[in-house]
Amino acid sequence: MKKLFGFIVFAFLISGAACSVADRLDPSAPAPSGSASLDPLGYGEGTMVKLYYSKCYATYTFGTGKFIGYIEVENAAYRKEVVVHYTLGSEWKDIAASYLKSIPGNKEIWYFALDGIGFNPFAGWDVRFAVRYTVNGQTYWDNNNGQDYMTGTGPRNFSAEFAWGKSIVAMQYASYGQNDTEKFFNCRIFTKYAEGDKSVKIVYTEDNWATVKEAQAQYVYDDSDFTGGNKASVWWAYAPLAGTPENVSFAISYTLNGAAAWDNNFGRNYTVSPGTIWE
Repeated sequence: MKKLFGFIVFAFLISGAACSVADRLDPSAPAPSGSASLDPLGYGEGTMVKLYYSKCYATYTFGTGKFIGYIEVENAAYRKEVVVHYTLGSEWKDIAASYLKSIPGNKEIWYFALDGIGFNPFAGWDVRFAVRYTVNGQTYWDNNNGQDYMTGTGPRNFSAEFAWGKSIVAMQYASYGQNDTEKFFNCRIFTKYAEGDKSVKIVYTEDNWATVKEAQAQYVYDDSDFTGGNKASVWWAYAPLAGTPENVSFAISYTLNGAAAWDNNFGRNYTVSPGTIWE
């Protein structure tokens, strides 16, 4: 779908699918020099299996949506199965998650996605789910302490767009575009709602980390808390670009009461090119 901003058409959509993540980003991409270590996003103690976060959003096909998420598991054996057990309101079904990458601490990140969810665009939709991990003949669950996770989207949905697990910060949207006067990079960020002294910034590069820049994000609003655990704060960052860089790579830093959490796409950073949107 094309979006028109001023005189520029954003002509390409990058979805969050695992193949797109793997194909678009270089796993060996360097972290910003001179910055804090870009640890995997968020806080929280994992066990054998733990949701990082999931999100739902409407796609550009009218009346359809997408449900995606990331899961951390203990790498207890080579053969394993990671499944998301979910319902859209009646029948329970399974989504098989796919291996994404290994991370320190003998952990792995797995990714899942459900495309083409039909819904009433004037009413929204919701999904209830839990994560099941089977390894070495044993089955482990992350079911949000027995409550299940809830997320959804739409104007009258009863769940927040993000379901938080181990993570407390996540990129929702980013684009590289142009208006009448300048080229720019912008980003929309969600953080798990918390009281205290907090700030969000984008650490980015226009030249493959030869130089590093920062853009402070502005607080926008607190998202509605329909389920008691999904409430989020929404932030927006904007940065003009010098010249016409081939792409912009970036990571997100969220500081809460002096402690920093990062969303850096699990150590690989995010990358957007001219005219592209990442959701």
